[in-house]
Amino acid sequence: MKRFVYILSFTLLGILLQFVVHGAFELPVIYLLKKDFARYGLGFSWSDWFLVHHIFTVMLFVLGIGLGLFAGFRFWKIVYGRKS
Repeated sequence: MKRFVYILSFTLLGILLQFVVHGAFELPVIYLLKKDFARYGLGFSWSDWFLVHHIFTVMLFVLGIGLGLFAGFRFWKIVYGRKS
Protein backbone atom coordinates (compact mmCIF):
# COMPACT_ATOMS: atom_id res chain seq x y z
CA MET A 1 0.00 0.00 0.00
CA LYS A 2 2.86 2.34 0.85
CA ARG A 3 4.43 1.74 -2.56
CA PHE A 4 1.13 2.42 -4.35
CA VAL A 5 0.65 5.77 -2.58
CA TYR A 6 4.30 6.73 -3.21
CA ILE A 7 4.09 6.04 -6.95
CA LEU A 8 0.63 7.62 -7.23
CA SER A 9 1.99 10.77 -5.54
CA PHE A 10 4.79 11.02 -8.07
CA THR A 11 2.30 10.52 -10.89
CA LEU A 12 0.16 13.36 -9.55
CA LEU A 13 3.29 15.49 -9.26
CA GLY A 14 4.03 14.78 -12.94
CA ILE A 15 0.51 15.83 -13.89
CA LEU A 16 0.79 19.05 -11.89
CA LEU A 17 4.17 19.88 -13.39
CA GLN A 18 2.84 19.40 -16.90
CA PHE A 19 0.19 22.03 -16.15
CA VAL A 20 2.94 24.47 -15.15
CA VAL A 21 4.93 23.71 -18.32
CA HIS A 22 1.77 24.01 -20.41
CA GLY A 23 0.96 27.41 -18.97
CA ALA A 24 4.54 28.68 -19.22
CA PHE A 25 4.60 27.77 -22.90
CA GLU A 26 1.05 28.73 -23.83
CA LEU A 27 0.84 32.21 -22.32
CA PRO A 28 3.61 33.75 -24.45
CA VAL A 29 2.33 32.02 -27.58
CA ILE A 30 -1.20 33.33 -27.05
CA TYR A 31 0.18 36.81 -26.33
CA LEU A 32 2.09 36.81 -29.62
CA LEU A 33 -0.90 35.48 -31.56
CA LYS A 34 -3.21 38.14 -30.13
CA LYS A 35 -0.62 40.84 -30.73
CA ASP A 36 -0.10 40.18 -34.45
CA PHE A 37 -1.80 37.07 -35.78
CA ALA A 38 -0.76 37.70 -39.37
CA ARG A 39 2.93 37.66 -38.44
CA TYR A 40 3.01 34.94 -35.75
CA GLY A 41 0.18 32.71 -37.00
CA LEU A 42 2.54 30.72 -39.26
CA GLY A 43 -0.19 30.48 -41.89
CA PHE A 44 -2.56 28.58 -39.58
CA SER A 45 -6.14 29.63 -38.90
CA TRP A 46 -7.54 29.88 -35.38
CA SER A 47 -9.21 26.49 -35.73
CA ASP A 48 -5.84 25.02 -36.73
CA TRP A 49 -4.26 26.56 -33.64
CA PHE A 50 -6.98 25.01 -31.48
CA LEU A 51 -6.20 21.62 -33.00
CA VAL A 52 -2.48 22.12 -32.30
CA HIS A 53 -3.37 23.12 -28.75
CA HIS A 54 -5.45 20.00 -28.15
CA ILE A 55 -2.80 17.70 -29.61
CA PHE A 56 -0.01 19.18 -27.49
CA THR A 57 -2.24 19.19 -24.40
CA VAL A 58 -2.79 15.45 -24.71
CA MET A 59 0.90 14.86 -25.43
CA LEU A 60 1.98 16.88 -22.38
CA PHE A 61 -0.57 15.12 -20.19
CA VAL A 62 0.65 11.67 -21.24
CA LEU A 63 4.27 12.80 -20.85
CA GLY A 64 3.51 14.08 -17.34
CA ILE A 65 1.94 10.78 -16.35
CA GLY A 66 4.79 8.79 -17.89
CA LEU A 67 7.54 10.81 -16.25
CA GLY A 68 5.70 10.74 -12.93
CA LEU A 69 5.42 6.97 -13.06
CA PHE A 70 9.07 6.63 -14.11
CA ALA A 71 10.24 8.88 -11.26
CA GLY A 72 8.00 7.08 -8.76
CA PHE A 73 9.36 3.65 -9.59
CA ARG A 74 12.93 4.92 -9.81
CA PHE A 75 12.92 6.76 -6.49
CA TRP A 76 11.09 3.89 -4.81
CA LYS A 77 14.03 1.67 -5.67
CA ILE A 78 16.53 4.28 -4.50
CA VAL A 79 14.82 5.08 -1.19
CA TYR A 80 13.23 1.74 -0.28
CA GLY A 81 15.32 -0.68 -2.34
CA ARG A 82 17.32 -3.57 -0.99
CA LYS A 83 19.20 -2.78 2.18
CA SER A 84 22.60 -4.46 2.45
